[in-house]
Amino acid sequence: MTFTQLQTKVKNYCNLTSTDADTRIGLAINATYRRITSSLGLDASRFVSRTVAMTVGVQTVTFTEIEKIDRIRDVTDSAAIRLLTETSIHEIQATQPGTGEPVRWALQNTDADSVVAKFDTIPQTAYNLTADGWTTLSDLSGSDEPVFPESFHDILAWYVIAEELLKKEKDKLADKYTAKAEKLLAELRFYLADSPTKDTRQGGASASSATGASGGSSNVGLSAYTQTGLITFDRDPSAPFAVTDTSAYVANLYAEGVGNLATDKLVGRDTAGTGESEAIGVDTTLEFTGSQVLRRAALTGDVTASAGSNATTIANDAVTFAKIQNIATDSLLGRDAASTGDVENILLNATLSMDGAGNLQRAALTGDVTASAGSNATTLANTAVTPGSYTLASITVDAKGRITSASSGAASSIDPVVFLSTSFETAGRFVSTVTGSAVATFNTTGVLIDTATTVNGSSHVAWRVLGSGNTNGGVFGAYPCEFGCHVELDTIGTDMQTFWGLGSPTVAAAGITYTVDHIGFKVVRAASGTTSLFATQADGTETASSALTTIAAGDSLDLALRVNSSSSVDYWWRKNGGAWSSITNLTTNIPTTAGVRTCSFAVSNANVAVRDETMCAGAYFRR
Repeated sequence: MTFTQLQTKVKNYCNLTSTDADTRIGLAINATYRRITSSLGLDASRFVSRTVAMTVGVQTVTFTEIEKIDRIRDVTDSAAIRLLTETSIHEIQATQPGTGEPVRWALQNTDADSVVAKFDTIPQTAYNLTADGWTTLSDLSGSDEPVFPESFHDILAWYVIAEELLKKEKDKLADKYTAKAEKLLAELRFYLADSPTKDTRQGGASASSATGASGGSSNVGLSAYTQTGLITFDRDPSAPFAVTDTSAYVANLYAEGVGNLATDKLVGRDTAGTGESEAIGVDTTLEFTGSQVLRRAALTGDVTASAGSNATTIANDAVTFAKIQNIATDSLLGRDAASTGDVENILLNATLSMDGAGNLQRAALTGDVTASAGSNATTLANTAVTPGSYTLASITVDAKGRITSASSGAASSIDPVVFLSTSFETAGRFVSTVTGSAVATFNTTGVLIDTATTVNGSSHVAWRVLGSGNTNGGVFGAYPCEFGCHVELDTIGTDMQTFWGLGSPTVAAAGITYTVDHIGFKVVRAASGTTSLFATQADGTETASSALTTIAAGDSLDLALRVNSSSSVDYWWRKNGGAWSSITNLTTNIPTTAGVRTCSFAVSNANVAVRDETMCAGAYFRR
């Protein structure tokens, strides 16, 4: 079993799931493992491989988590792994190091869990080296397995289960598992004591063998094997290297071409079918170097390369148009993809064209401005308007700024209007309603509406602009009708609510009810502390704009609105004498009640004992 399997077995038996239990069980397994391997004198070393990349310009490499190195391999090219030759540190130090790939290495020094090797090169490339060797594994983790046979692995699990049961004060059950662990440990001791008397050679096998001396022959009778010494064959007059008197040749030796060869020849077979080896020549595309190496001869022509080199070069001006791949008609070569890269086939969209003579041109312009293909002489399309002068002209302009129709007109009369205005100098024509200690003060600078600092302060000034006999929609009808005023916000409390406009919303100490019929502006201080201006209208349900601007104490506002119809109201505002805003248009919940004849100016502190104070310097109503 692996370490993880042992850990899981203990946790499942003891019904443990926490990460703390993982750590505790793991420590207990390793403590028990170290005690058992130490008492039995078991070698806990493991064969390991450690791979490290050489540092450019550094002659030594440190391999960590390994205690002894058997061999070192260059694994930079996985298809051509090289085994490096081990030598002494004195020989390495006495030899001038190269700068290419490592060939020899020597042990420089070792630490508790690392080995430093020195090489015969100061590399200019970070070669990947793998060291195979041994390390002591005193603690287990993950897929590690104990060094003793798997049939005895339960010793570790049972000892740790016994410890967990003792923690739960289950002494009898703990004693049971301790006894099981000790019994299995005793069997492991007997197994290890008896093992040296057994034939446990790994891969051991008996086999017959035969020997022979020069001058005689013998049939060994074994399967194929590798012979590193010298083998002498009897000679048969009918064939060289014959094995028996009747053998024509030795199979797999290809002896036919092993004799003397002419210069620049190879041994192989070109003739169809299996048969004897032949002397193979090379044509002019291949050549020998004179040092037993075959290579490609130098390339010439449009693409050149030195003999034996794969670094090819395209000669200047060698790639003609005919040698470039075919492309579609009306295409170009270029690159549209982001970043530098391969050439791409570039197509033309409808704004470009080819003229059939190898020239790229702009396609013909159509629409309001026209031009022939390839020409920059543009023409603006005519409209249906007759050129000339018009008196009191009535014109139509399209979205592109062109006059599409025009006609002369006759002088027209001006529609009659009623325009009312007030500067609030006296209270005689106004109805004032206040609660608590609030006041409405009229003077030559306007009307001051002030909640005072009582908790129930509100002040409402109503300006009657229509008589009782007017039944044509009240202040909301006879479209268009307009309202405007200039106000100053002197003091802003924590819960300010205000209104200026058409209609008469309910104003009370608890606040202003914005669902009663009205069209106008309001300033409200939110719980966040931000005071904002809104456009508002209601016919029992309020429609309000988003915040038009933020307000601070001391700001002045010019406010204006126009009721265009029963489905459209325009609002404008400007702050502190700045530029007028763009139009804010609201289209829903527009009141049409005929009996509303007043304009209102109101403020409430919403039952909070703070002062809210505004001044209305003047107002107008037009219908």
